[in-house]
Amino acid sequence: MIVKRFDICRFIGLPAPLCNYAKITVNGEYYGCYLAVEPVGKDFCKWNFGEDYGSLYKPLHSLNYTGFWPSKYRLIKDTVKIERSPFSNVKTVLKSVHKKQNIESHVDVDAVLKYMAVQTMVVNLDGLTGDTTHNFYLYESDGRISLIPWDYDLAFGGKMLYIESMFNQRMQDLDQGTFNKEEWFQKRRLLITMR
Repeated sequence: MIVKRFDICRFIGLPAPLCNYAKITVNGEYYGCYLAVEPVGKDFCKWNFGEDYGSLYKPLHSLNYTGFWPSKYRLIKDTVKIERSPFSNVKTVLKSVHKKQNIESHVDVDAVLKYMAVQTMVVNLDGLTGDTTHNFYLYESDGRISLIPWDYDLAFGGKMLYIESMFNQRMQDLDQGTFNKEEWFQKRRLLITMR
């Protein structure tokens, strides 16, 4: 199903990773069917944006303008995958959107609207339009940004099913007296750090 979500993105003109299903065997032993997804990196940018491609980030932060100080954007700046221009370009874009000035010169509005339409259509609550505000790539070139879709595994209501299964497991652990609050919080911290 994830393959179709990226196909939708490419169909409407968004750069999106190529992906397909792969049957994995090791020394003749079947290990299962997996999803092979193209990494979003230098080759992806070269193929989608040309040789003179820009900077690429994997934000763990909303795209809200939060002030002048660079430290307020650490969860965007520190996730740089390709840096070919100064981060101040991204901050300038966010400020212009916040002030509602020169938006079209700083944002690829058509691409962002297409991105948001797909997010809405596939009910991806584990992305920029959900409560997590991550699982997308931010592409900046010449002071203009666009968004690249990523991580649709919890779309089509999948996030709610995931949360429900986690909740049910916690309730079962509580009923059996095996729930360890500190261990649970430690695992959550590790998951957040890994992202």
